[in-house]
Amino acid sequence: MSYSRPRIEGYFRNIFGLLCPVLMTLGLVFAAIIFFEHRQAVEIQNKLSLWGEKAQITLASVRSNNTFADLITESGNMLGNDIEQNHSKNLSSKNFVTLLQRHFDPRFLNEHTQTWFFKISNGKITPETTEGLASMRMRIMQKVFQG
Repeated sequence: MSYSRPRIEGYFRNIFGLLCPVLMTLGLVFAAIIFFEHRQAVEIQNKLSLWGEKAQITLASVRSNNTFADLITESGNMLGNDIEQNHSKNLSSKNFVTLLQRHFDPRFLNEHTQTWFFKISNGKITPETTEGLASMRMRIMQKVFQG
């Protein structure tokens, strides 16, 4: 059985005619998948960029609202409220040091921080010392408060 050239060409034309729409459809599906993946990647990158910008704005807001002076002021206010509410009548120098350590960061209360404790009795200011309080320049501060 010998095949003639026109018969083989007709056979291949029929096969190509049947496979051409399938191959074109597969090509279009592949192109659509590639386009969709690229679009998803771009959208994810845009969202990440937007989240990064929002994070930077939030960080800048936190930094501007929580400066060192603001943190010290807030800690001082909390210390004052705690003294007024819980220790207004019987505050001792040891209790004061405990309250200082509770409301202020330990790195803030170091050897360079000078903290004094004065009691007022009968209109006279008297200093008290204990571990954790400064004794340097205490008399000067006593005179300042007395004045």
